[in-house]
Amino acid sequence: MKMKPHAIQDWHVDGSRSSVIIHPLTDNYACGLTESGPYDGVVLLDVKRRHAVFNNEYTRIGLQIMFDESADDTLINIIKNGDLYEERNYS
Repeated sequence: MKMKPHAIQDWHVDGSRSSVIIHPLTDNYACGLTESGPYDGVVLLDVKRRHAVFNNEYTRIGLQIMFDESADDTLINIIKNGDLYEERNYS
């Protein structure tokens, strides 16, 4: 997702997705806000809860991977499927 400098994504809940992994791709990436407080860096966000972004003076670009399930269910499935951690044997 790309936001122009000083763009505002006011407080809202998403209608078409339940959770999203956000990975910042630009420097000076403005933090996002939830009612629990700010978030930054790579995050698994429950977008069925109110959130907002008030961008700074830089273009904000982030890779978003969307899920139809809740953030809790998404994380549980990632862990159960072994996608979060894979042991490797290099010998």
